[in-house]
Amino acid sequence: ERTVAVALALVLALTPFTVYNAASYHSHVFSALAIALLCVACLRYGEGRGWMALVAAALCLGVIGATRYMTLLLLVPAMLVWVFVENRRTWPRIAVVMALVAAPFLAVLMLYQDAVTGSPLRSTYAVINRPDIFLTAAWKDVVHGGAISLYRVAELAVWVSPVLLALYAVAFAVKARNGAIRFYDLIFPTFLIGYVFFPTLGGNRYGPRYYYEAFPLMLATIGTAAPLVTAWGRRVWERPVVLHALLVCLCTLAMTHPFLWTAYRTQIAERQDLYRLAGEMKLDRAIVIVRTTPGLGLIAEDLARNGLSVDGPVLYARPDAVPEDLRKAFPDRSVWVYERGSPDEPGRLTPAAP
Repeated sequence: ERTVAVALALVLALTPFTVYNAASYHSHVFSALAIALLCVACLRYGEGRGWMALVAAALCLGVIGATRYMTLLLLVPAMLVWVFVENRRTWPRIAVVMALVAAPFLAVLMLYQDAVTGSPLRSTYAVINRPDIFLTAAWKDVVHGGAISLYRVAELAVWVSPVLLALYAVAFAVKARNGAIRFYDLIFPTFLIGYVFFPTLGGNRYGPRYYYEAFPLMLATIGTAAPLVTAWGRRVWERPVVLHALLVCLCTLAMTHPFLWTAYRTQIAERQDLYRLAGEMKLDRAIVIVRTTPGLGLIAEDLARNGLSVDGPVLYARPDAVPEDLRKAFPDRSVWVYERGSPDEPGRLTPAAP
């Protein structure tokens, strides 16, 4: 329905979940676009659009795999349903085309991993100095992942409105009861289940960012279920239930934005304290050792950020850097130390001891 489609588009565009993630450095929004295009191509192929739609779907899978290959793994259940249930008569053609189109993406990814890690089969996640493991087999980690997932869902309710989550649950249940579940309806539930096996929240983030890639498909389920849900709702309330619920969501989202603006503005100001002090003191040809964390949720190592070269007026060093070693490596630069007791205290920028 056009009115429901417009309301869903507004929810997707205006929810803080989209606005803040789109402004971040994370790749989830791009991956979400690729998944949405994949679903469109798959639907077009099912409508008899032929080879071009199939090639487009394969290209989308290649892009997703090269961008976030854990996401590609989570798409497997939905794609298996699309191939062997919704298009079982042409599955050999689908398999051949997708293998041929995806091969170059796989080759480039393996070359990239070999260049970074020294092995084409070793993920670049191995470079991260934390023991994050996807699809862990330890039961205690799975239980921990389940608890974290409950927190993610609660967090999602804050970022997209609890009404939207309730509406999605009703929409999915009504589609399942009427035998109307399609392959794209399985993507969001698969993400919910899959990330139980990834027991970490993902560090700095705007909401449960790992769910964002499937978020547009959550809205697609609501949209395609709208006629069924409205017919079900009219038995108790003579109103277009879905449209009214989406309007309530838009109202709650409008009230959420000011609180987020205030909170993140404060956090950004705290994290910029280091660089602001260096600017106020007009440091030039200097190195600053970041010894303490000046902001919420960000470790000191993450604040030691420099450009692609080491010729900036001020360079920032990790907390374990030794002043004497820095002086030997950069004899023409002065060495300073940044310290801050807590986010509520002003930071101090002092010359490093000889």
